[in-house]
Amino acid sequence: DNQRDLERAVEELSEMLEEQVEPESIRGLRQKVTDKTVYVQKRNEIVLDDTATGFLESRWTWNVPVDGFDAPEHAELDG
Repeated sequence: DNQRDLERAVEELSEMLEEQVEPESIRGLRQKVTDKTVYVQKRNEIVLDDTATGFLESRWTWNVPVDGFDAPEHAELDG
């Protein structure tokens, strides 16, 4: 599930940033953090795209009124 993957990746990134940093491990840690940050950004884009598409396909619905959002039959996805 997309949201679960994003949550897991964010938690892993957070844990990396909380680790004890030794001078000799800075280069490797920097690369790991950079790689995980890129992954989190990509997963975030996927979640946002899936949410927008799901809304237009009526897979997702708002459980409260949201100003600026029409019903799917009146909305169009930019792109």
